[in-house]
Amino acid sequence: MTDITSSLPIPHDGYLNLWSLKRPRISASIILLDEAQDTNPVTLNVLLDLRNTARAGLIFVGDTHQSIYSGRHAIDSLVNLRNDADLLFTLTKSFRLGPVGKATNNGHALCCYCTSCH
Repeated sequence: MTDITSSLPIPHDGYLNLWSLKRPRISASIILLDEAQDTNPVTLNVLLDLRNTARAGLIFVGDTHQSIYSGRHAIDSLVNLRNDADLLFTLTKSFRLGPVGKATNNGHALCCYCTSCH
């Protein structure tokens, strides 16, 4: 599957996993993950490893109510990391949606979690 002449090409999840096994390093002090409600578990593990080894601050942004990739085994990082967040911000107004509380009935549609941000 990693042979470029193979009739069976490697899918995205395959090369993402191969990349993650190399324990990639990103030299950044803060990493932002948008659409965090549809995070691939491999990507989440890479980011959490970067938080612990490179001491990079992580910002997760997303809307739990807009998760569309659970059928592809995506996980909602916003729910999973809620208790680990150093800071939690909830938008109550959106230029696209207007008052968020009216759009979702709970006022917690768009969230931003910051873990170990400096």
